Amino acid sequence: MKDDTLSELAVLKQDARDFGWRQMAGERDKRARLEPLYLAAKQLLPQLVISQQNLHQYASLANFYTVFELRRMKPEQANLYLLCYAWQRYRQLADTLVDALGYHTKKFEDETKVLAEQAFIEQQLKSQKESPRLGRLLLLYVDDAVPDTTLFGTVRRRAFKIMPRDELKGAGKRLSTKPVSQLALRWEAVDKLAARVRRHLRPLFEALAGASQAWVLS
Repeated sequence: MKDDTLSELAVLKQDARDFGWRQMAGERDKRARLEPLYLAAKQLLPQLVISQQNLHQYASLANFYTVFELRRMKPEQANLYLLCYAWQRYRQLADTLVDALGYHTKKFEDETKVLAEQAFIEQQLKSQKESPRLGRLLLLYVDDAVPDTTLFGTVRRRAFKIMPRDELKGAGKRLSTKPVSQLALRWEAVDKLAARVRRHLRPLFEALAGASQAWVLS
């Protein structure tokens, strides 16, 4: 192993504190730096006929020993430990990214559901609030106290006293269009979170693309 590989070992050993963007960016970077060693391990370890138990044992030793102690070992011994560690650590990082993807997907799913439900309730409450006044407006057309000869302007002024012009226009538009479905409200909530989805989910998808073959020794 190169000396700079040992120098980076302390950084590679650190686990992410959470699934936040900065922490996951660090995990993606570690995984990218380990990839050449991991690919080499995939080729070499099967040829060494090392059992899974010993492979994990050697990886744990690389994690246990300090950089100073590894440098004092025989090169072939230290290299074997580090090769096993690179194989194991790469897989652990991939698993962390998968867990982060699941975490953020679930979080966004729950959040959009709440936002959609809130929007639906607000829509229903607005309709309930408007209904009595809309009913009074409709009754103007059958009010016997309003002669047929009454000027339309007079009737309209009475209508605006019941519901102001702008509110009446808004209510009329809502009544004349198909109500927004809960599914449509859900997609509207997704659109509101689009920037955060791009920030958190897209990098994880890209990092894990084609990684399904990377977690199993061939």
